[in-house]
Amino acid sequence: MSYKLLKNNLIVYMKPTANNMLWVFYLLKLNLSAALTIVHLQVFFKNCIFEKIKMKYGEI
Repeated sequence: MSYKLLKNNLIVYMKPTANNMLWVFYLLKLNLSAALTIVHLQVFFKNCIFEKIKMKYGEI
């Protein structure tokens, strides 16, 4: 588990799973009670491909 601070004031909670995939939870820094954004990304060697980024307020 690792936490990183992104440019858009978002906190990333990374939980590695089996099949070389990561479920990343984006928490709004100023409003932690806001809905979680679940980002499904696949890691291929050094490349990360983001798939379907959805939020309660729409897509990023």
